[in-house]
Amino acid sequence: MKALTSPTLSSSSTSSTTINDDSIEPRITIKTVETENQKLLYAQQIIRELILSGKREEKDVAAKLKQSFDKTFGGTWHCIVGTSFGANLTHLENSFLYFYVENFAVMIFKCV
Repeated sequence: MKALTSPTLSSSSTSSTTINDDSIEPRITIKTVETENQKLLYAQQIIRELILSGKREEKDVAAKLKQSFDKTFGGTWHCIVGTSFGANLTHLENSFLYFYVENFAVMIFKCV
């Protein structure tokens, strides 16, 4: 199983921005987002709690984010976490987040 610390990221042609709330670490580098900023900040907080508790396995981060989004925002959310993956999907409007945290990518989305 991979831990969320060592691999390096390849550069992306997509421009990126960073959430401006410096009081919460780790910082999120946004790649594509079609949702409210509240969901990004919520995801960042969940990831921070996991990292501080020592849970850095990709599968653990994905499971916790999925469960938390299901409970907090309703419906069934899906989450992919890793350093290398491809995706082609259709998501509900206003329900897609794709960002980097440290050395790993996180994709969270809701489908029909």
